[in-house]
Amino acid sequence: NGHQKSLLIYVEEIFSKRLLTEILRRFAPELLHAVSIADVGNKNDVLKAVRYTLKHTGVNAIGIRDEESTASNSEPIFAYPLQNAPEKEIFQSQSVRDYLGTQYDVSFYDTISNSDDHHNYSRILSRICSIESATIETQCIQAFIAHQVPEKFSTLIENIKKNCN
Repeated sequence: NGHQKSLLIYVEEIFSKRLLTEILRRFAPELLHAVSIADVGNKNDVLKAVRYTLKHTGVNAIGIRDEESTASNSEPIFAYPLQNAPEKEIFQSQSVRDYLGTQYDVSFYDTISNSDDHHNYSRILSRICSIESATIETQCIQAFIAHQVPEKFSTLIENIKKNCN
């Protein structure tokens, strides 16, 4: 929009970018105007991007990794309060399974549970539901977040707020 955001947040993949956007939309909408979110690859890429940005650009930056165990106490690297990859936790949640059944008459276990790679979940659902991957991902993320208590993401949101200039 031509305005400098106060914080650049690096995340692993586009799914993670969609997840963070929807978390902020639901629990801290004022931050959507204050942050930019960039997907950069994997957890190591998040760390490299944050280090490079802080050292060479003067832009305020943090990273958010996919799983809680990959956060860092020594650098501005945080994580979603999730034990597994976001795709696994979201697509396998009861709220999303209910949503898919109601909205698309699709059973998670009949369609994507056999996939060895959680990165394929949205592609498979996209094909079965005749809808774009980005749309099905966002819808499922919204269904998941709608059933979460605000406290689940409060530490993450506080860390984002603390790092905004």
